Amino acid sequence: MRPLRVLSRESPLAILQAEIVADLLGQQHPDLGIELVQRVSTGDQSTATIAEFGGKAAFALNLQEMLLACEADVVVHSAKDLQPTCLDGLMIGAVPEREDPADAIVGVPWGEVPEGAHFKTGSARRAALVQHFHPGAKIESLRGNIDTRLDQLKFCDAILMAMAAINRMNIGERRSLVVDRLDPDIFIPQVGQGTLAVECRIDDSRTRELLAPIDHTASRLALEAERAFLRAMDGDCSTPGGAYATVEDDGQILIRGILANGNDGEHVVTDTETAHPSADPGATLAFRLKDLLGADGGS
Repeated sequence: MRPLRVLSRESPLAILQAEIVADLLGQQHPDLGIELVQRVSTGDQSTATIAEFGGKAAFALNLQEMLLACEADVVVHSAKDLQPTCLDGLMIGAVPEREDPADAIVGVPWGEVPEGAHFKTGSARRAALVQHFHPGAKIESLRGNIDTRLDQLKFCDAILMAMAAINRMNIGERRSLVVDRLDPDIFIPQVGQGTLAVECRIDDSRTRELLAPIDHTASRLALEAERAFLRAMDGDCSTPGGAYATVEDDGQILIRGILANGNDGEHVVTDTETAHPSADPGATLAFRLKDLLGADGGS
């Protein structure tokens, strides 16, 4: 059996995520050889802000092009970095079980944020929520790998990060830092946050069969609802909005959504929708939030 080539970015977190997927595949297919392939993406090479170079999808695009060119069999992404629609010829072949979807504040507990606190974040959604809950906070852009971002705590009060990254990188053990998890029902996360998406070529039946056993049904249903929300929003991963879906005991999807007009926190709307997956609750919620934001003075 020829090895399965698993492609990822060269950042420490991306490599770790690829190794997680490789381990899952190894558990299901003990005789399968797995080759990890690392590449630098356009997003990693740029020094501009995330918004300036086209959003987080820039981190994924080069790798997707390599996958289409058959330089690898799968690509492991942070699902929150993906554009809302797969490129022609590609599909999400597996969604492993989701990690913690929540955001976290690092540096100071959320309940002890001082007036006029200085935050750093590269996310328009996080900036809008911080300004919404802490009017007058100062927000500056932040990007780079995990350790680069953590080093910026020397120049600000707090930074905002995904709890999944903190858990996967064992940041609590590696550094003596205050990490305060933010309730995802209130501080609504980015679409796909905490979720890995394993892309493959649609016409690659062997790889699709190999990926099937590591696909986690509830995590996939939640991700599909959140991505439908983003598509209906006509947005991408840089849109100042987010969604968090869970599968209820009766099989229905409960999805919470947020949309802001810019990142100043002045116009922020939230709502929820509960429906069977076939009823497309993510899109329903997105259209409602756009209407609510328009009524609230948004564009």
